[in-house]
Amino acid sequence: MQEAKAETKATMSRGGPEAIRRILRQSTSLNGTITVESLSIELLKEGYEEPTAEQVIGSAELEGILIRKGTQSWAWLQ
Repeated sequence: MQEAKAETKATMSRGGPEAIRRILRQSTSLNGTITVESLSIELLKEGYEEPTAEQVIGSAELEGILIRKGTQSWAWLQ
């Protein structure tokens, strides 16, 4: 269990917040929305298995970066 947590932390810090923000931007559609699906695709392209799209979106909501726009979409606040 501890190894899994340590591995997740290492993966999350691999690219740092700047890399995650870049991936968030890349997954943003032309109308300015982000979906779990679009973010998942970009994370996988970049080689991220952890954090998941749901985790990234949840963190971004807590940090005031994204706001929920619909049941499966989010928009930038910043």
